[in-house]
Amino acid sequence: SDAHVFASYGLLRAPAVMGHCVHLMPGEEELLRRHGAAIAHCPLSNFFFAKETLPVKELVLRGVKVGLGTDVAGGYSPSMLVAMRTAVLASKTLQFRRAPGCAFNVVPPGSAEPKGDIGSITQEEDVLRDRHDLSHFDALYLATLGGAEALGMENDIGSFESGKAFDAVLLSADESVRAVVLEFPDGTAETPEDVLQKILTNGDDRNVRAVYVDGRCVCGS
Repeated sequence: SDAHVFASYGLLRAPAVMGHCVHLMPGEEELLRRHGAAIAHCPLSNFFFAKETLPVKELVLRGVKVGLGTDVAGGYSPSMLVAMRTAVLASKTLQFRRAPGCAFNVVPPGSAEPKGDIGSITQEEDVLRDRHDLSHFDALYLATLGGAEALGMENDIGSFESGKAFDAVLLSADESVRAVVLEFPDGTAETPEDVLQKILTNGDDRNVRAVYVDGRCVCGS
């Protein structure tokens, strides 16, 4: 397989980052984990070109390092906010299962319709829902510390821990910055976590107040 060839030539090692990996063969994910190589998950690009979705949560649980990417022009947006919400959406597609007999099931010619009682179908749906349950906060991790770990730079960037470079995006839900997502102090779902999830779900560059690189403000104020 491709991964075995890379490994045999010493290319499958940290901080190597493999693109997409939506068509991994059995055992290749273990090779990635063992050699310390990471995966760049580009969900929007996968929708357009790969015709497959990466089982992110399952790979992370198996110890594979995964960071979030955009594949530059591999889709309609280079925004990491879009990449985060698309990662959530992509994982949700892996939770779906069509019931036997459904008019929209795609069964290859000559193949028998898969059978199963309601109980087994419900159990399978529960398993899929849990296995691929990627939240917006999980996606935020992939875009920040997950990406830093994929690059082997988790000791320098990716979080606000003391001693790391201050690389940050200051997000705001204040109407004074013409934000598309607003905070309503007297609302019923306005905790910091609620507001952050709203921005991750519906926000865009209008919610960005400032951008910092290594402690220096390079955009905004």
